Amino acid sequence: MGAGTGTTATTLGRHIRKNGLPTKLAVADPENSAYFPAWASGARDYGTGMPSRIPGIGRPRVEPGFRPGVVDLVIPVPDAASIAALQWLHAHDINAGPATGTGLWAIHHLTTKTNEPGPIVTVLTDSGDPYRTTHLNQTWLHQKGLDPTPYAAKLW
Repeated sequence: MGAGTGTTATTLGRHIRKNGLPTKLAVADPENSAYFPAWASGARDYGTGMPSRIPGIGRPRVEPGFRPGVVDLVIPVPDAASIAALQWLHAHDINAGPATGTGLWAIHHLTTKTNEPGPIVTVLTDSGDPYRTTHLNQTWLHQKGLDPTPYAAKLW
């Protein structure tokens, strides 16, 4: 799931642990977000001072509702990788937004970099409609210095 404010991930992680479910929780965290560094270091009060370019997920500081101890893995996702995954979704007629692209890149990571058995479940969290002039626009991407090309080659 996407990092968001961290509260949903914390709630889900607590539920998994309380009920002894054989499930692991991975959180996709976009570039400039504070959640991966906080999770990796165990810090509860961490800030990057920079906003995420992926709307709806990632924060420049760790929100009070996030509890790193109930999350099994936080996957840092470069913004250009989120865009590559977003473009892949649109090439497959899935009208998703950039936060969903971040989640898809995290799934790509899980399926290619880990040996975890079993199914992977995610939620398509946003529509691409509001992002036609930003994250889905080549001019905007160029202006922001985002080049998804190196990441796209890994998805196709």
